[in-house]
Amino acid sequence: MESWLSARLAERLSVCAGIDFPFPNALLRDAFAAVLGDAPERLAAWDVERLPWSVLGALAELLGQPEFADVRRYLSDDPDLETPRAHRFAGRVATLFDRYHAYRPDLCRRWRDGGGRDDGWQPILWNAVRDRLGGDDPAARAERFLERCEAASIDGTGLPPRVFVFGVSMLPPLWVRLLGALARHVPVDLFVPAPSREYWGHVRTVREARRARREAAASGIDPNDLALDDGHPLLAAFGRLGRDFQEALEDETYVDATGDALFETPGDASALRAVQTDLLELRPATKRPADGSIAVHACHSPMRQVEVLHDRLLALFAERPDLEARDVLCMTPDLETFAPLVEAVFGTDRVGQESIPFRIADQRVRRESAVADAFLRIVELAGGRLAATEVFDVLSLPVVSARFGLDAGTLDRVGEWIRGAGVRWGRDAAHRAAERQPETDRNTWRFGLDRLLLGLAMRGDGARTFAGVLPVDDVEGTETAALGGLAAFVEALAERTRELERGPRPLGEWVDEFLRVLELIARDDRNAWEHEAVRDALLALPEEAAAGRFDGKLDLAAARDLLAARVDRAAPGAVFAAGGVTFCEMVPMRSVPHAVVCLLGLDDGVFPRGRPAASFDLVRAAPRAGDRDPRDEDRQLFLEALLAARDRLLILHTGRSVRTNERLPPSVVVSELVEAVGEVETCEHPLQAFSPAAFRADDAARRSFRADLVAGACAIDGEGSDPRPFVAAPLPAREEEDGAGVVSLDALRQTLENP
Repeated sequence: MESWLSARLAERLSVCAGIDFPFPNALLRDAFAAVLGDAPERLAAWDVERLPWSVLGALAELLGQPEFADVRRYLSDDPDLETPRAHRFAGRVATLFDRYHAYRPDLCRRWRDGGGRDDGWQPILWNAVRDRLGGDDPAARAERFLERCEAASIDGTGLPPRVFVFGVSMLPPLWVRLLGALARHVPVDLFVPAPSREYWGHVRTVREARRARREAAASGIDPNDLALDDGHPLLAAFGRLGRDFQEALEDETYVDATGDALFETPGDASALRAVQTDLLELRPATKRPADGSIAVHACHSPMRQVEVLHDRLLALFAERPDLEARDVLCMTPDLETFAPLVEAVFGTDRVGQESIPFRIADQRVRRESAVADAFLRIVELAGGRLAATEVFDVLSLPVVSARFGLDAGTLDRVGEWIRGAGVRWGRDAAHRAAERQPETDRNTWRFGLDRLLLGLAMRGDGARTFAGVLPVDDVEGTETAALGGLAAFVEALAERTRELERGPRPLGEWVDEFLRVLELIARDDRNAWEHEAVRDALLALPEEAAAGRFDGKLDLAAARDLLAARVDRAAPGAVFAAGGVTFCEMVPMRSVPHAVVCLLGLDDGVFPRGRPAASFDLVRAAPRAGDRDPRDEDRQLFLEALLAARDRLLILHTGRSVRTNERLPPSVVVSELVEAVGEVETCEHPLQAFSPAAFRADDAARRSFRADLVAGACAIDGEGSDPRPFVAAPLPAREEEDGAGVVSLDALRQTLENP
């Protein structure tokens, strides 16, 4: 949203600079510091990234109490809280406490006053964390902030002169109340995306309406007195979070009733725009004939989805010369699966076609940074068997091989030496014994290096040994430097992994050891910033632990999980809307207006995403209006994507099994959209891109495959003549007995041979 808004402001004002784009949480924290005078470091101690350390420290002191019997049973194999299980549990508890502060401030107040005996161990742990951190908890700090703002006893020092809340479609009710209190002293403008200009707070699904009427009748209220409205089915199905947010804005803030409501009237030029108009006017859904503005494509796999998307975009660019790549936004709930497929399909040059520029946002740091990837892969080797293939894969990374003086030309030779020396796994005999194998050096890295190094001094001819070691005769004297690089790498790796496996230790010692691992990676002017990014992430860990008053120990698995979570966190989205087709995660505040919006991977069971809730989650146990629910949040995202599309909405999903060809349903949100809209362009694509059925159904696929044929034809040496280009002509097809259209080899040859 920041990237898109900055670009729009620059277009309007010629320049966009000097504007701060904080998230609402950061804005309110700064407001707390300005109004209440709290130190920023004390406020940061309650951040959800740092809170697990305080939870772990408090839990270690309370685990023996009777109220923690269930927790003790869950962590029975880790009484010292050193394993990943304990740290993951602390992270889940910290996330819940953060939710309680935002969504259940009354619960926190009750715990603070000594209540909550029926809530089990959570109030005891929460109060212990509060005592460790000192000062007010976020819920208490919010109460004091509201009191100060209500009393009009602030001078505004330290507050921004004006606040714009832009594009936020959902906030906790408490945060809405805090923004309303801030608006008493600072102008606060809310730019809230809304699907309808009419009041739609009473829109309910049929099921919700029945439940409300049934509950009203049970309470002695006339169900006819309820102001419920069926409204548009898509608003009822997808807009619960937005509806609750609208009600919170009206109930919790001091809204200027004279403020302007700015709505774009889509019109009825296409089925997509007509649906948006129906939502805008809050009128019942009207069925319209399919015109391609909303299209659903069923494919056999994620790879086929990307291939079909590529062909459809080619067709759109050919159909509309004014359409640019930056006008296309592609979102998916599973970017980790689709990112490499997008790079494979969109990054392939095709003869006779212009390539489609693209950018992938939200990539993990590990995919963007060769240093971070190599660093994490080396750390992951610790605690394992150090198999020859795994170690060689790490050595083959350019940033590692360059550190030990090896290049791409010598790596093949190094691989031959490793195989010829008989290296299989293990550092040495002691490592094999630790893995409960016979204590012998045979087929270990020590065994292989001894054979290789001895091969420089003497020939064994397959029979002569020295001190029981048979030399490898394959090593030439001119290859001494390469062998030295291999030996140096193996020795350094063995030393580092041996130290990492030494046992639990304080976090500071882990960081020192991880910094030594970083020395195994080459550093130059081009990747120095990557080294510094990893180093900064490592050095921040002890600071976070110290802020949480944690001084315990961690084992290797826990330290490695913690390291990966910090180093491999999402990379900044600086490439969002950077001039090409943008691929990104389907997360809040990403559905900004684009001419074409594409949704990949909307499969049944995948989207809406289900996140299992903890059994001790008190928010889920007693839900209220305004609570964030993963499935409702994804439904809201789908509604926003529908509204963000200006001309086309392309939805792709896995519609058939790649093994059995069995039909698979799309996501339930896609089915609900099709049911509400009526006639929607649907297309079932064959398993393979070169299937003749794909050519008949998809002109873009035919053009794409013809380009591949031309590329292949250019490499054909026909009867001794020089390679020459061929003009792609329509491919004649014949029908087999089973009805499947195929291209005969003779017909294909005739087509390619036509100059």
